[in-house]
Amino acid sequence: MTDSDTHRDPLSAEMIAWMKTSPVLHLSLGSKELFHSNFIAFLCERHPDRMAEALGDLLASPDAEAGGLTVARERNHFDLELALGTRRVVVEVKVKSLPREDQLREYGENANRVTKTTKAADALWVWSLWRPPFFGNRTSWAWPSKDSPPIDPQPPEWRYFDLEDVVRRIHAHVRGVADDYLGGLLDDWLALVEWLSDVRRTVVSGDSKGFWARVRELEGLKKVRVHDLFEKALYDLLSQAIEDRIAPLAAARSIQVDPGGMTRSQGVCSVYRDLAGSARDGKQWVRIGVQIQGRQFRLFSNTASTDGERAKEIATNLHRKGRWFDVEELVKKYGEFLEPANMTKPFGTFAPSFFHRYALLKEDATLQDIARVAAEVVASTDTSGAGWLP
Repeated sequence: MTDSDTHRDPLSAEMIAWMKTSPVLHLSLGSKELFHSNFIAFLCERHPDRMAEALGDLLASPDAEAGGLTVARERNHFDLELALGTRRVVVEVKVKSLPREDQLREYGENANRVTKTTKAADALWVWSLWRPPFFGNRTSWAWPSKDSPPIDPQPPEWRYFDLEDVVRRIHAHVRGVADDYLGGLLDDWLALVEWLSDVRRTVVSGDSKGFWARVRELEGLKKVRVHDLFEKALYDLLSQAIEDRIAPLAAARSIQVDPGGMTRSQGVCSVYRDLAGSARDGKQWVRIGVQIQGRQFRLFSNTASTDGERAKEIATNLHRKGRWFDVEELVKKYGEFLEPANMTKPFGTFAPSFFHRYALLKEDATLQDIARVAAEVVASTDTSGAGWLP
């Protein structure tokens, strides 16, 4: 990528057409994260001295020797384990999804275990296209928290490194000794990661644009099959924002927020609560909540039962009694962010157990606006309703 390329709009038709010619982009599509960690591991095995130089100030092993860098892939579910001298570093590579707190906590606990053949990790790194939202503006995250039981030995903090910076380091140290074939792959790899980072900065970073407008900007990326990567990230950010809004509320423990995901080729996130008295045999739960997908802001009910008639009866009863599904009142209260939808049927449904009614997001409703509305609507809902059920 030339200097002039870096100033182009990464979502322009010209740039997308250019990326369609990238062999590395197409090689990476099958496993967007595994490709990068496997390629890094290959470079460590092929050029250990140069990779040790590229990462040396980070590894910082006092007893390191030339050629002493070793790597293990997918051991104990870790993307990479790097060892230089007596220093052991566990690396989590994130490209297609945001790092999540529960995942890093689990991996950190595993990395901190001492066995007959493995010492506790000296460092925990996240090489990610995305800054973990729960890191805030910090580059490291202390776990467990000060309120958690102590862990012995005391584990290192997780440190975040922008994947773009890591790839630039590697390219700068390895490119000069690579043959023509590997050199071309390194150039293409760097160009791909720089472009993905430019897209992230354009679409995902910041919250000045309306959320729906940001989703629509991704449409052109379908031509290179990476739209899902960024759309899922946007919905992941929305889920995190909803969690942050809910955390200080009294009802927080009874509210579940699903991570952002993809279904029917569209991003989606959901926040919901179980109705009291609905789990009579441990299975027959009834959930009500908010789901955001595309431009739709849905009020939904979902049941453990796959009996479609019963699920519809429950949804109808909730609506008829005015206890849920009042989209008109929702639009009236949050008209700054939502507008009416022209629903031609009483309910929309995707499965026998799932029923919804929806309003439409306004063009300028930001991610934080939507998170606030979703959190307030679900947190303020009366879930005492055994009487809601037929």
